[in-house]
Amino acid sequence: MPEALSRRELFACKPAPHCRLKLPAHTYRVISDLGIAALRTHRGSRGGKSAKRARSLKKFVSLGLINARSINKRAAVIHHFLHSTSIDVLAITETWFTIDHGSDDLRAFCPDGYSAVHVPRCGSKGGGVAILYRNTIRVDPPPSDLTISATSFEWLSLSLVVNSVSIRLIVVYRPPRSCIPTFLTEFSCLLDLLIDMPGKLLVVGDFNFHVDLAEDGSARRFRDVVDSHGLCQHVKEATHVHGHTLDLVLSRKSDNLVSDAFVSELISDHFAVISVLRAHRPPLPKKVVSFRSLSSIDVDNLMADLKLIPMIAEPSSTMEGLIEQYNIGVAGVISSHAPTKIRSFVIRPENQWFSMDIAAMRRLCRKFERIWRRRGLTVDREILLHHRRSLAGLISTAKSSFLRNKIAECGSDRRSLFSLLDRCLTGRKELTLPRHSSPGDLATEFGHFFNRKIADIRADLEKLSLPTSPACEFASSTTLSVFDPVNAAEIIELVLDCPSKSSFLDPIPTYLLKKVIHVLAKPIANLVNISLSSGAFPSSLKCAYVTPLLKKPSLSAEHFKNYRPVSGLSFISKLIERVVLKRLIRHLSESNLLASVQSAYRASHSTETALLRVLNDLLSYVSSGDCAVLALLDLSAAFDTVDHSILLSRLESNFGLTGKALSWLRSYLTGRRQSVRINGATSDPTPLVYGVPQGSVLGPVLFILYTTPLFGVMNDYGVSFHFFADDTQAYTRFSTKDDGSSQSTAFQRMADCVAGAGSWMQQNKLQNNVSKLDALIVSADGTKHPPASLPLAIGADVIIPSPCVKNLGVVIDSHLSLEAQIRSVCKKAFYQIRRISRIRKFLDPPTCNSLVCALVSPHLDYANSLYYGLPEYLLDRLQRVQNAAARLVIGANRFASSKALLKSLHWLPVRARIQYKIAVLGYRCINGCAPSYLCDLITKYVPIRALRSSHSNDLCVPKIKCNRYGRRSFMSAAPSVWNQLPLSLKLSPDLNTFCAELKTHLFRLYNQPC
Repeated sequence: MPEALSRRELFACKPAPHCRLKLPAHTYRVISDLGIAALRTHRGSRGGKSAKRARSLKKFVSLGLINARSINKRAAVIHHFLHSTSIDVLAITETWFTIDHGSDDLRAFCPDGYSAVHVPRCGSKGGGVAILYRNTIRVDPPPSDLTISATSFEWLSLSLVVNSVSIRLIVVYRPPRSCIPTFLTEFSCLLDLLIDMPGKLLVVGDFNFHVDLAEDGSARRFRDVVDSHGLCQHVKEATHVHGHTLDLVLSRKSDNLVSDAFVSELISDHFAVISVLRAHRPPLPKKVVSFRSLSSIDVDNLMADLKLIPMIAEPSSTMEGLIEQYNIGVAGVISSHAPTKIRSFVIRPENQWFSMDIAAMRRLCRKFERIWRRRGLTVDREILLHHRRSLAGLISTAKSSFLRNKIAECGSDRRSLFSLLDRCLTGRKELTLPRHSSPGDLATEFGHFFNRKIADIRADLEKLSLPTSPACEFASSTTLSVFDPVNAAEIIELVLDCPSKSSFLDPIPTYLLKKVIHVLAKPIANLVNISLSSGAFPSSLKCAYVTPLLKKPSLSAEHFKNYRPVSGLSFISKLIERVVLKRLIRHLSESNLLASVQSAYRASHSTETALLRVLNDLLSYVSSGDCAVLALLDLSAAFDTVDHSILLSRLESNFGLTGKALSWLRSYLTGRRQSVRINGATSDPTPLVYGVPQGSVLGPVLFILYTTPLFGVMNDYGVSFHFFADDTQAYTRFSTKDDGSSQSTAFQRMADCVAGAGSWMQQNKLQNNVSKLDALIVSADGTKHPPASLPLAIGADVIIPSPCVKNLGVVIDSHLSLEAQIRSVCKKAFYQIRRISRIRKFLDPPTCNSLVCALVSPHLDYANSLYYGLPEYLLDRLQRVQNAAARLVIGANRFASSKALLKSLHWLPVRARIQYKIAVLGYRCINGCAPSYLCDLITKYVPIRALRSSHSNDLCVPKIKCNRYGRRSFMSAAPSVWNQLPLSLKLSPDLNTFCAELKTHLFRLYNQPC
């Protein structure tokens, strides 16, 4: 018998001549679970409709997956399948090829024009995976670092290049009797390695999970692993005669690789599955654009010309005149330095790194290529290859320099870094819009729809004929009659702190304005002071231009209700608002007029602190043996239906705004207009009679002042609650040790509270969308007295509690395990790691580190104070994400020590980051710079008599049940973490010093030698 070929030798195998399928007897054995994945290129005739269909189908590649169990004549079936469907790549599971005879059998299976590679099962019969591929497809062997010792499944990896699209094909076979926990762990490790691999990912094979059964525990855990790595399963029908889905096709959602998947003919007791892949690049469209060469502007010359504009040389005495001078003068200077140019070009991937040297080298390469093709000499070919290598080096150097400079310019601005990475990988995204004949008509239709939506909501509220809510009981003891004037230094500070976003209304881009603000600061301050002293907001700045944006990519683009209106205001308008907001917040803080349970738009308050208090209460309830019900209220178009008369009355009676300050706010709210803008076409302006301005700076703060009396309304029902802008969280506890009366009472109390809040909202012209209300019953896992799954009846609406809800970006489940949240975090972080890995070869480690810290670490750090005390296996998932990010930054292989990598990057591991967050919050609570609702949970330890521990600055550990729920609550976690810190660290003079020393302490603690 001939010797078996190695894997690399098999890559060089040439197809055997066509045979009549007279194979040796041992090849006709019965096989089980034969899974075949195929990439098929559609071809058609040259003329008529068939040619047109063939040309359109060439934009796609077909993937076939079949499972041919108990087929004796395997060669005949495979030949028939390959020839009848024009398959280019065939992946086989359960080949039953042995090490001794696998090569000969595999060559016999290959038709003319095909080659093969095979990995047999070692040590026992059966198993084995193989791939047959057409010779016209370029196939690269797997990288040397893509190795994993898997005992629970068999797999094979190939890199296919189809129509210039690189596809990483993974064929997997899991025997039915393999250990499921071992398989989930090993398969997760394989997916971890594939995160930073180049090309699109395609995983096919027989996994032997009934993924169609939602109640199947093994399938559910497998789906969790797949989902956490950003993969989606495309086979939606049964692939087995008994009605279960066993053969799967997995791909990344971000790759957008699989266009369609459907079940085809029955091969044996398994059906064939055909999937259409997007593997052909579409034609490049053309576009006409107008642009300015702003990068060529000399800032010094620009500042010299700005000093001569009328706004500075001869300023107007009126507010509207100053705005006109600003817009016309600044726009004229910008036009003289960077005139508008119009150009038509083919839309290609942006090559901002392209240089003249690269263009010259490309011309030289083309010259030597023509010489080589004409003469065919070996020396000409060597010269061409030499220059091509030089060209590749120039391109790589240019890309690296470009990305490093761009990332350095973005600094710590995460939004800018995300946009930069998005442009580098996918190009500029076009605006998704419904089908339309002209942008102007579509803008008019959108304008009518948005106005009609608000009018319908207001009309429904008016039909209720409810009395206007009376003024709330509290009132400000101080008043604010005038806003303090602003000076040039404050204007400079505010402008430099603003995000660098611009509107088409701005005569100068914001990033360029920041460079010349020292010239314009004084006239802008004069403009703002005239507005504040006159108690009027400029009417020319009251028009907002709305862009309709699709809420989610999965929604239909043809329905207007799936679009969200995003307003664009001029920078000067927002700057005036920032000046007013700064003075308004100072007045509210000094008078203590903001509700303690409102966490939006307040210093030291955040979504994480709000979540921490809510979860602390829920964990305390569960720890004591009780249960709880959590309700998340939803408002429809909350900002757009605010009544101006009610808001102004409330600002005067409850928040002490009078005189010019109140007049300015009245002028700011009234007389506003809105126009929809789509691709340069705008609709006619329509008046905005209701609502606070969308996209404004003052709008959100005015909304929370408008809804402040709601706190007192909900407090009357004995329900705990918390607010973040228009997100309302209400919860109450109950016991299940009685006959259920406590739960019924709690549900009735919650229903009355939601109904009462809805009644108040209706009185104040806000619509509470009860149909979108989320309810969650919280209880301990494995409790002896589980709560009943009762519905929440609110009037005529019946709300069925969900198994998990999403609250302020965190997924909370009924047992507070946060397993779904950890899975969501891993999925998002792995997605970003994958994106960064595509440009990693052009980045040096420091630049890649800054990119990872901006795009990956925030997912691990957001609300990580909620993860304290979670089981180790959940924290290990997060640690694997961080380890993958560290390997990406360093460029290390999977065998490198994760601890050493984190130490070299000076990164704290996940568990240390959790302790760091809790310790910082504890320091802020002790020093009174944290939200009051967190400070109330912390108590300093006061000894009965003088002891050496009297000066330890410890916190009291509350007397709660130290079970897995009680120790996770903030009131227990904060003292536990704080008391373990050294005394010198606890006595840090300020927060910055404490944070720096705390990181050093934790870094040394977690890097001690074992």
